[in-house]
Amino acid sequence: MFPTLFKLGPLVIYSYGVCLVLAFLIGLFFVWKAGREENFEEEDLLSGCFQVLVFSFIIARLGYVMLHFNKFGLDFWQWFNFAWDPGLEFVGSILGGGIGLWLWAKKKQWPFFKIADIMVIGVALAQGVIRLGDFLGGNFFGRPTNLPLGLSLPGSLEKRHPVQLYEMVAYFILAWSLIRLEKEYRSLVWYQDKRGEARPGFISAIYLIVLGFIRGVSHFLIDNQSLFLGLNLDQWLAVGLTIGGAGLLYSFSGRSFKLIKRSVRQQKISQRQRIKRGADIL
Repeated sequence: MFPTLFKLGPLVIYSYGVCLVLAFLIGLFFVWKAGREENFEEEDLLSGCFQVLVFSFIIARLGYVMLHFNKFGLDFWQWFNFAWDPGLEFVGSILGGGIGLWLWAKKKQWPFFKIADIMVIGVALAQGVIRLGDFLGGNFFGRPTNLPLGLSLPGSLEKRHPVQLYEMVAYFILAWSLIRLEKEYRSLVWYQDKRGEARPGFISAIYLIVLGFIRGVSHFLIDNQSLFLGLNLDQWLAVGLTIGGAGLLYSFSGRSFKLIKRSVRQQKISQRQRIKRGADIL
C-alpha cells in the first residue's frame, strides 16, 4: 500500500486525500460537461455541485456520529474532529447529496430528476476513484481468503479480499453502463408512458438499484456483525437503496402500484370463474 505519496519537509501528501480531490474534480468535470450539453447554466452547475458536496459531507458525518453515539456522546467538537475519527456514513452521503441537489434544483427551477440523472454518473465515477484511494491508503480490506485475488497487508502474511478494488471496478463499470443507458433508455418501449415518452429518472433509479447491490454484496466479504437475518446495518441500508430505486423505476415507467393490486384482484376473479365453470361442467 502507499498511504503517503511524498513528503516535502513538514508537508505530507496522502494518497487518499489526493484521490478525494481527484474524485471531486472528475465528477465535477463530467457533470459540467454533460449539464452544459443539456443547456444548464455552467455557473449554476458548479455551485450546485458544491452544495451537493457540502450536504453530502454533513449528513454523512452526522449519520456516522449517530451510529457511533456511544463513542462521540454530546461532545460536539469531536463530532467534526476528523483527526480523531474520520468516519462517514455511506448512505448518509447519498441522502445528503440528494437533499442538497433537490434544494438547489428547486431554487433554480430545474427538473430534479433530469439533473439527478447527470449527477449520479459523476458520483459513480467519483466513487471509483475514492475506492482507489482506500486501496492505496490500506483501508476497507475484507475477510481473509486463500483465493488468488487475495492481497497481503504490510506486516501480515494473511491474505485478504481487496474489497476496495472490487468496488472500484464495479463503480467504473456502473458509470460506463449509465453513460450508455443515458443515450438509449428513451427508446425502451416498456419504460415509455402511454404517450410514448420516457420520463427523466431512469438513470437515477438504475444507479440506486445497482449501488445497493454493490454495497450489499461487498459487505459479505467484510468482517461485520450481522444485525438481522444474517445482514448487517450497511447491507440493510443497501437493500433499502435497491428497493427504493426499483420503486422509482416502476413509477417512472408510467405505471402505478394500484395497477398491481388491480391485476392481482383480476387474476383472483378469473381463477374463481374458471373454478366455477369447471364445477358447472361436472
